Amino acid sequence: MTSTTRAFRNWVTQKSKSNPYLAGDFKPEEYLRTYYPALPESSVFGDVKTPKSVSEENLALLRFYAKTEKELQPAKEELWMLEVGGGPTIYQLVSLSKLVKHIRFTDFLRANLQSVENWIRTGSDKRWLSYIRAALQYERGRLPTNEEIIRREQQLKQKISLARYDVLRDRFFAPAPKKYALVSSNFCIECISQSKAVWFHALSNISKKIAGGGCLVMTALRMASTYNIQGRILPATPIDEEDVLNALLDLGFSNIEISSQDCLGENEYSGMIYVLAKKDS
Repeated sequence: MTSTTRAFRNWVTQKSKSNPYLAGDFKPEEYLRTYYPALPESSVFGDVKTPKSVSEENLALLRFYAKTEKELQPAKEELWMLEVGGGPTIYQLVSLSKLVKHIRFTDFLRANLQSVENWIRTGSDKRWLSYIRAALQYERGRLPTNEEIIRREQQLKQKISLARYDVLRDRFFAPAPKKYALVSSNFCIECISQSKAVWFHALSNISKKIAGGGCLVMTALRMASTYNIQGRILPATPIDEEDVLNALLDLGFSNIEISSQDCLGENEYSGMIYVLAKKDS
């Protein structure tokens, strides 16, 4: 048994029930109110380089996804994308969805999957329309029309299928493709525990899902030991750019692009890490 596997098993045995993800007490709407308020209806250009609020952080994320979509060429064949630990959010898929025909959206929590399913089945949501509008501005360099916003929303809904997935045990709870051309994971695996071994174990499981020549798109909190949802403190793994680079090299990635951005908000992290990496085999 490797030291990483041993650390993971010890954590599973001793895990604290104070983490709502583990105790089954996670409330998606509280999380969305804390970190994903509706964005203002104005031009997104001219944003500050160092975000001072969650809204400015979210605009920075949308810029990263739009930039990443431009760097990756849309495939002609029917490719699948895997979203690991998507939570109750869809902003991270707005631009990346242009690259694939199908998106397998996963999370461990049924409540998060239900939140996304409600969005798919019901009418337009003001919160996510504001994120789609901002994403389209970054993609096109101009204000999108209402018709363009609604069209992207409908296209995204049509591409998503939902599945429950446990990234720590690498277990799908329903049939799913074994490999994907594009895998995305955002603010997920570093927000499970405070153990770097558990974080690496989860990243290793994610890497197994990427087909040879496929890509990983990932964002993460930088140097966070906790994060806060409506006054409730949750654990996080303090990682930095060097940790991410070394882990990806160990897992067989190449053409690794890692950047980061300082954040000056009130949250318990120093910044955000952005990753685009290609899997060799």
